[in-house]
Amino acid sequence: MVVERARVSRGESRAALARALGVSPQAVSHKLDGVRPWSLDEVDRLADHYAMPPAAFLIAPPASPAVTLRAVPTPPESETSATGSYRTLNRVNLLAQAA
Repeated sequence: MVVERARVSRGESRAALARALGVSPQAVSHKLDGVRPWSLDEVDRLADHYAMPPAAFLIAPPASPAVTLRAVPTPPESETSATGSYRTLNRVNLLAQAA
């Protein structure tokens, strides 16, 4: 989150940010924790406080990398162990791979 990164990079406490914005420390905690949204007025005050454009606080953070599944065939019967440890349902292993 942009606000949290800006706050931490300055070594600013949540209480200090609350004082700068004219809101309670509990309100700042709720907003930083995602419990409550920032109002447009608060976004303007954040922009002034951190000397950043208001749009910096309105842009969604980048999405985490997508996870895709790809099928990998199991080895032939001759390559499986005596216990059949390579055997899976439908004889396919699904591996998660970051896109």
